[in-house]
Amino acid sequence: MINFEYGKQFKGLVERIVADKKVGAMFDCIGYDDSDINRGELQKRFLDNLVSKSNLEKSFPKVATLEFEIIRNKFHLSDSYIVLSPSNSHVNRSGINYRAWPNSSWIKLISKLSCDFQVVIVGAKNESNFFKNLQPYPSSVVDLVGKNNVIELSSVIQNAKFVVCTDSAVGHISASVDTPVFVLMGPNNIFTDSPYRSPTNYVHPISLRKDCSPCYKTSIMKACKDNVCMNEITVDMVLTEISSAKFEKNKNKLTQIEINIFLDYLENIENQLKEFTNFAEDLKVFFHKNKMVLENKKLHKNYEKLKIATRLESVINGVYNRWESDYFNFLTQI
Repeated sequence: MINFEYGKQFKGLVERIVADKKVGAMFDCIGYDDSDINRGELQKRFLDNLVSKSNLEKSFPKVATLEFEIIRNKFHLSDSYIVLSPSNSHVNRSGINYRAWPNSSWIKLISKLSCDFQVVIVGAKNESNFFKNLQPYPSSVVDLVGKNNVIELSSVIQNAKFVVCTDSAVGHISASVDTPVFVLMGPNNIFTDSPYRSPTNYVHPISLRKDCSPCYKTSIMKACKDNVCMNEITVDMVLTEISSAKFEKNKNKLTQIEINIFLDYLENIENQLKEFTNFAEDLKVFFHKNKMVLENKKLHKNYEKLKIATRLESVINGVYNRWESDYFNFLTQI
């Protein structure tokens, strides 16, 4: 069993699970400075003794998704839309939701962005009362709150132009499907708690970086009454960050994982070519040594080698042409 959960509420569960070996949080001490390492990277360190270093370096969080046509038709999406996720896991709790952005700010942002984009709003079914505070929406807004399952949500996010959210699961899903994401963060640590950065995604935390933050789950947060680190993030700040961001999402581009897999494939083909070439040289030597026998078509114990030799050139050419074709297609996508 590999445990990635740090919360005390999971301790009883992971202790009761029967497994031959348990690794991960609560079991392994890997040593780290939690002020500067993302939790996603930290979790990968739990696998150091289970997965090779080269594979770990090529590993990034990913989630399953559906074909775009399926969700576009089901939810009436345009070819170009954005996703907003105003809620988070604490939205139904009493007291101050320290990770929340003011409702008035969300209303203003929805209004402004809906002038330029089809805006899709997502949230869980049990959060419907919270979303009533943001309604009515502009007529062009697509309301998907409580209307999709996890794989559909991931697919909607994957095909969005970009996502704006608070510190929530939506931000992490966005990063895992390589959709640019702007995460509004206040009490949380923008290094450890932001979505995992990879070579193919765009993660942009929007934070005031107050002197008192990060303070999540500390006495400083509990004593805070006005949540200034979130309340003072303005709509104009968010719009400026979006407009000034230099990112390009091309759904036809290969992901870094696909690139690494293909490079391994090319290396394998290259090794095959080397083996064929060496074999060809050996067969040429054999052919010249046995030329007279073979030309007279006399049965010979090595006659099968000749049959292989006569086909070898076409085999090599076939492998090389496949390699060349795949490599060309690869280059057109990077």
